[in-house]
Amino acid sequence: MPKVHKTPTGIRPIIPSHSWYTTTAARRIHEDLFPLIAQFDWIITDRLQFINEIEQTKLKARTLSLATVDVTAMYTNIDIRAGLELIEPLLERGHIPCHKLILDVLQWVLQNNYFVYGDTWYKQVQGAAMGSNVSGVFADLVVAAMEEEAWRKHPHLKPYLYRRYRDDTIIATEKIAKVKALTRHLSSYGTLQFNIEQMGSTVNFLDLTIYKGRRYATLGLLDFKPYTKPTNNKCFNHYTTFKPELTKCSWITGENIRILRGTADRKTFIAEMGKFRKQLRRRGYSSKIIRSKTPYQFTDRAWLMEKTEKISTNFFSVRPHRGANTRWNFLQTNFQHVLDKYNTTLTAARGRSTIDIANSACKRIINGKYSRAGGRPRCNRQSNDVKSVDTPRPHHAADGMTFTERTHRSGREKPGNDNIRRDGTNAIT
Repeated sequence: MPKVHKTPTGIRPIIPSHSWYTTTAARRIHEDLFPLIAQFDWIITDRLQFINEIEQTKLKARTLSLATVDVTAMYTNIDIRAGLELIEPLLERGHIPCHKLILDVLQWVLQNNYFVYGDTWYKQVQGAAMGSNVSGVFADLVVAAMEEEAWRKHPHLKPYLYRRYRDDTIIATEKIAKVKALTRHLSSYGTLQFNIEQMGSTVNFLDLTIYKGRRYATLGLLDFKPYTKPTNNKCFNHYTTFKPELTKCSWITGENIRILRGTADRKTFIAEMGKFRKQLRRRGYSSKIIRSKTPYQFTDRAWLMEKTEKISTNFFSVRPHRGANTRWNFLQTNFQHVLDKYNTTLTAARGRSTIDIANSACKRIINGKYSRAGGRPRCNRQSNDVKSVDTPRPHHAADGMTFTERTHRSGREKPGNDNIRRDGTNAIT
């Protein structure tokens, strides 16, 4: 992938590893290593965390300079063997069980990345693959170990504020000379090169412009506002594009929340939302759609700044002797008692019509049994609940088919709707 925003234009190799033979091991290693990130308070995991920390960090310094540091090609330039040696003490300190095995499996995952171009296969021999599940957390821990070692040897280089997201770092310090000394020391470890990108009273970081404004003079807090990169031409999908309505419009609410979180005062929020609405109108979106999809105002910012924890979905099989199917068994542990008690009356809301839902209910989705009340399942159109009601005795054909007296206007039975066998399958195909 070419880096068109860089001068000169660079190349970013990305090897997708979502279906490779190392994928399962990479996901497991990521789960084992990710908790170690919490040991380093200067590593941020997302933009919302950084904004919350900026609003709570008071910097009381007479002279304060801001700077941003970038790691050149962090993934592809990282030394795998040296990185494994750096993170081994971190695993021991974090009491990670079987850390020797984890390091061996991690090395196997990182050194077995292949891709094909034309008819030729290539193997990545340097760095970690962009696209592997474990590359991000591995790179984070390697650089964190380097930073921790640097501050242990040179504690005077530790700045007032130091926050890093992957290969981008923002620093608030008394003297820029300390930032230059820190980057030289970090670059001396090996193949990774740390470069100062910006310095002064205003810098851009994580799509935010960080600067010393009015709040800094009174409260010692840095101000921020949304930042748009020069390569972003705001060329959204036009409303007349041939895509589903949900795809065309759902992202607008997300952008409304992003702008709201990225503004520190009401005036800036109103100005940024005005620009956004104007750009949407240029792309064919009506005022009615824009109003409905941008419901959040500055008064909603307080509760939208609260970070919600992601729920971990642990799949399991209903039958203990069978392996878990992560694609189809969307059942949570806390639903087991519900299954045990209400298994025969669960809703089967699958299908394009109410009769299709009733057909699905008759199948093995609910064990293929009638409820204790007797009768056949019937779907309530308003609530889409499959209920068991007493119904007249159905007619039975000679071959065991069960069907109703309802037919098409043409006099033929409608296949796949009302014609249901006793075992739940369609009588007419």
